[in-house]
Amino acid sequence: MTPAQTNAAVLKVTRGGFSEEPGASVEAGAGAAAFEGSTRIYYREKRERVTSGQGRDVIVRRTLIVDTRDPAIDWLEGDVVEFLTDGDAAAQTGKVQEVVEARHAPHAGTGTETTRVELEPK
Repeated sequence: MTPAQTNAAVLKVTRGGFSEEPGASVEAGAGAAAFEGSTRIYYREKRERVTSGQGRDVIVRRTLIVDTRDPAIDWLEGDVVEFLTDGDAAAQTGKVQEVVEARHAPHAGTGTETTRVELEPK
């Protein structure tokens, strides 16, 4: 299964070694491939203007929408994802910042559930 609309493909997911425990050492398996292959996804970019004490800047928020069951990836914060958007010659990479699982997608008409993977802004 894939999301109803796709515009990119995940090529590889590598464990980043993130641990939710403050002060914990890097998890065993960091750098190991959690997924290799190609699975269709929906990719979204959103440009946002942010203001801080040091001035204004524009960041790009990047989101991957993946069918929860395909591929069977146990997404973790800190993972590094390599993906290719349609029409681009070179793959992009991003570090997973947040994972939101099992959102029902009624528009798909197939009972599809999606996982939203938020990457660190660039």
